[in-house]
Amino acid sequence: MLETYKEKRDFSKTKEPSWNKKKEGDELVFVVHKHAATRLHYDLRLELDWVLKSWAVPKWPSYNPADKHLAVMVEDHPYDYKDFEWTIPKWEYWWWTVMIWDYWTYVPIYSTWDKEKDEKAGLEMIEKWQFSFILKWKKLKWEFSLIKLAKAKWNEWILLKKKDDKANSIINNDDESAYSWRSMKEIELWIECVDNEDFTEELSKKKLKKSIMLTEVRPMLAKLVDKPFNMEWWLFEIKWDWYRTIAEIGWWKAKLYSRNLKSYDKKFSEIAETLKIIPHEAVLDWEVVAFWEDGKPNFWLLQNYENDKEWTLIFYVFDILYLDWFDLSELELSERKRILKKIISWMENIRYTDHVEHDWKDLFDVIVSNWLEWIIWKKMDSKYRQWERNDNWVKIKNIQTQEAIVCGFTEPRWNRPGIWSLILGIYDKWELTYIWHSGWWFYDKMLRLIKDRLEKTKTSDCPFKKKPVTNEKPTWVEPVIVCEIKFSDWTKDWLLRQPVFLWFREDKKATEVIREIPEKEEKVVGKELSETKSKVAFSNLDKIYFPEKNLKKWDIIDYYKKISSYILPYLKDRPESLKRYPNWINWESFFQKNFNEWFLPNWIETAKVHSEWEEKIMNYMMVQDLDSLLYAVNLWCIDINPWSSRVWSISNPDYVILDFDPIEISFLEIVKAVIETHHLLEMLWIASFCKTSGSKWMHILIPTRAQYSYDQVTDFAKIINIYINRKLPETTSLERMPKNRSGKVYLDYLQNRKWQTIASVYSIRARKEATISTPLFWSEINPSISPLDYRIDNIFERLTKKWDPWEWFFDVSFDMWIALDRLNALFAEL
Repeated sequence: MLETYKEKRDFSKTKEPSWNKKKEGDELVFVVHKHAATRLHYDLRLELDWVLKSWAVPKWPSYNPADKHLAVMVEDHPYDYKDFEWTIPKWEYWWWTVMIWDYWTYVPIYSTWDKEKDEKAGLEMIEKWQFSFILKWKKLKWEFSLIKLAKAKWNEWILLKKKDDKANSIINNDDESAYSWRSMKEIELWIECVDNEDFTEELSKKKLKKSIMLTEVRPMLAKLVDKPFNMEWWLFEIKWDWYRTIAEIGWWKAKLYSRNLKSYDKKFSEIAETLKIIPHEAVLDWEVVAFWEDGKPNFWLLQNYENDKEWTLIFYVFDILYLDWFDLSELELSERKRILKKIISWMENIRYTDHVEHDWKDLFDVIVSNWLEWIIWKKMDSKYRQWERNDNWVKIKNIQTQEAIVCGFTEPRWNRPGIWSLILGIYDKWELTYIWHSGWWFYDKMLRLIKDRLEKTKTSDCPFKKKPVTNEKPTWVEPVIVCEIKFSDWTKDWLLRQPVFLWFREDKKATEVIREIPEKEEKVVGKELSETKSKVAFSNLDKIYFPEKNLKKWDIIDYYKKISSYILPYLKDRPESLKRYPNWINWESFFQKNFNEWFLPNWIETAKVHSEWEEKIMNYMMVQDLDSLLYAVNLWCIDINPWSSRVWSISNPDYVILDFDPIEISFLEIVKAVIETHHLLEMLWIASFCKTSGSKWMHILIPTRAQYSYDQVTDFAKIINIYINRKLPETTSLERMPKNRSGKVYLDYLQNRKWQTIASVYSIRARKEATISTPLFWSEINPSISPLDYRIDNIFERLTKKWDPWEWFFDVSFDMWIALDRLNALFAEL
């Protein structure tokens, strides 16, 4: 059936389908190819008898019933030809570009809506030299007919439009594919330029996590160090530090945005058009650079590129995060760069950022001689970690620069237009701090433009706590605009010496601007050598989380590393509600429960749980071992909040929670309520375990061995609390509204509802004292104790002196029904 088709083609050279792989469907398909061969024409193909019956139509298909266009019947084509959109190699049969001009389904006239019968009817109509059919899609719709000319050659037919509602319509988008939306030229460029290597097999062997396209990517950051160093397994690149850009590419579209998700689609529209021809779905990380005529980069040209596009823009791509259904963030950097080079090496204004692997000194000499700013060191085996600044990527400055917040400007002296200087600040320990004022070296027009921009954010209030002394009368502005300056040094009072304005930083938020002090090189290298081996790429280890205790992120990680054997049994196999503190303990925190598939590394286990509240499946992280615990801590988690049920019994919690929460009442009253509850549980023959919350209240947990549902456990806790409230009515309350229970201990049984969590035992709490939620012996519960007694600085001393009070926690349980019978008797005695 396809012998003629195969004889005319060399399938070692053309990508046209070589055999018939018909896919079953409920309807017959059609396709119209626009074919730029020796002569431009259109090919109408209709599915019949397991193949595509084909006619070449030299003239454009018409909606005018008066037009009778010649249609030359040609050899049958394979069914898979309906998906063919490519350029046939030169000198091959009917060579050059083929577009899917229109496609979808059709039915013969008087269809029975039975595919097999319709196919038979279509073949019979062709034998009778007249085939009428109804097309269903965007360009060609409703009834058309193919009629064999009686006195013409055997293969000459005419194609005409029948008179119906669509007759005499206008066909739009002649030069646009109905399949890919590309023009003929774009399809041609796609094939000519692109090395369309298929990485699927290679990436599948690496057992990478498959995912949908990564979106709203936050780039990985580099840590500043004070001097270069030599170590094996590092590579070295030029870092431009200009417009850091993420590109999402796929399906003939490209989306560009900054590190703070600001769109660059309009600003760099030319590069977006270039990226569209990459025949992959990909996410790229790069920097945009504008060059003077002398070949040196200039940031001002880049900032004003929308208004003046005569300068050359180059896009330096240095990393790839995603490729064709594969999340590459878990690949080593050296592997990611190898793949990246193959994908973009052929593009004109997009450059692969090359590197050196051993002798960085020559590269550094080039940076110094060309007045470039940075060199960056990267570990060859480093994974890509979004929005992290860790020891795997470090940077060294050739010129001292500092990001600064524009907080005001001073009036100009003499005949200078616009302004005299900028008043600058940074955030130091979360307080806006004055660091000096900077003059100008740019031309008059730019000074006026800068003033116009600052006038829009004027305010009457000084943004600093202490008003600084300035060289001229100040005008204050809202502290939202970020600039970059160069300077010679910091003074002993932490003011800038000889600051000079360079340019504005539209890609930075003011809240991110802090004093940039390089970390000692030996500290970075030393950490690498001394760290416990872990899958986690730690970041921001010197960030202070507890200012009053001077505890840094590294101290928090170190604590959880040491306490892991104690805490992990209470975390394993449970969904985790991660409470994240992106800045420090007194700043805003948030809970993260649902994780996108691509976010977590593939060695982290997750649990999918249906949420009745959200009406969707939630993907929870699980802490199964030391690495996953440290990964959670590296995500800014201070306290760890597991579910009370495990994944294999997700609706049945492992324990009852009795929560004692005070409002404007002494801790002594909590102790009394806890002791009274313990006495009650002993009368019910129920084993119970007590712990501090690490904050103002206490918890009693009753193991259940997952015998009862969340509703049953909640009801049981409520009954226990009702009994205690009747015993201690003056000091306890069941009122949920805080205003109705002031001066009492709130007995909170609702902590037992599904989705509710409390801090685990041995979890750090976000209090200035760095307290620990500590398990206690019942003999320790007395009026003299305080939750503040158990802290990160003394917990290990306690563990060396006492064995674990909760050692038997998972080995005991109770019979709820027997306990309820006994409770009934006790209620009767009240």
